[in-house]
Amino acid sequence: MALELNQLVQPDYTAKYLWATDKTGAYALDSNDGGWGDPNSPLSQSALGVIAIARDEFRTVFENISPRWKYNDGASNANENIFQLGYAKDSIIDVYMIRLMVSLDHIITVDTVGINLVDGHYYYHGTEGVVYKIENAAPVLVEDMTELVDALPTLATLDGDTTSILCSDAYVVKLSVEYGAWYKRYTILRKEGCDDIKGEFFNMLNFKEDIIGARRAYNSGLFTKAQSTIETLTEEQNIQ
Repeated sequence: MALELNQLVQPDYTAKYLWATDKTGAYALDSNDGGWGDPNSPLSQSALGVIAIARDEFRTVFENISPRWKYNDGASNANENIFQLGYAKDSIIDVYMIRLMVSLDHIITVDTVGINLVDGHYYYHGTEGVVYKIENAAPVLVEDMTELVDALPTLATLDGDTTSILCSDAYVVKLSVEYGAWYKRYTILRKEGCDDIKGEFFNMLNFKEDIIGARRAYNSGLFTKAQSTIETLTEEQNIQ
């Protein structure tokens, strides 16, 4: 069976980071036949990367805090790679974990049975630390990660083990943090006995219900509605 990536994506409670962990593990016939290692590609001959993109009109690509791509020719197949990404904004976020072939010379890959690179191949250069594709028999640097993501449907057909996994979710971490701060302010007002305490409570409650509504819309497959609600709440609360 071909390699099947498995990742765990976790938002950071501080609303500053996302964490993606490779949970693919080593190949085992009975329990993990999609893992790293013979008969699949070993981790030591693979570049593993994570790309997070918001489903906003700009297709915002989140900044990678740790290196976007990791390649270690001495890696064990049981290793877990952890990637740290800057949490740019609340959104429906698509997190792609991608395995790329590796080359050191733009000609052939480092696989035990090397693959000759031809037009259409995307690969990681093991010494330069960047991604290239072959166009008109020449290597072309890939700088826009959305191009690589858009190429994924055909990327997998070029090399049996070249694969990716997508984790999508409607993350509302910054909105949730803002709600927590709002509740804290409310408790102070309540202790002080302010006149408009009831109005403050209902405003806060409506905000919370809107956050829940975005989650419910997402879980119901109403992705456009969920994204619109998140963007509206973010703008209303002036969350950067």
